[in-house]
Amino acid sequence: MQKKYLELLFKVVKGYKTPEMALARVRDSFLKELAPQVDQYFKDREEVFKSFSKKKEDGTPDTLEVDGVQKYQFPTDKTEEINKELVTLGDETVELKKAPELKNIIEESSYETEVGETIQIDEIIAKL
Repeated sequence: MQKKYLELLFKVVKGYKTPEMALARVRDSFLKELAPQVDQYFKDREEVFKSFSKKKEDGTPDTLEVDGVQKYQFPTDKTEEINKELVTLGDETVELKKAPELKNIIEESSYETEVGETIQIDEIIAKL
């Protein structure tokens, strides 16, 4: 599975609600395996952001607060290079344990999709 799909896959599987204990166990077991992979992907993205960000005099990343969130500042001439690194990172693959019930869990999830996410979900299902 490509890393770029991990966060969405986690959200969709987490959105699956069931009264059936067996399916709940499959869901929870899968989420337990997936969570560290998602965390590592976020850490790796953070490192890309830090490495390309503008730096203060002390060498730390320069950030700007936007709506209460610290955002990295990037030199405009590095945009293409940053995007290339993020695409490369997102295209890396990870091995996930596949459960036969996973496709049904995804299709029956109550996760409320954003625009364009259904296309990604279809790509995820096709890879299972």
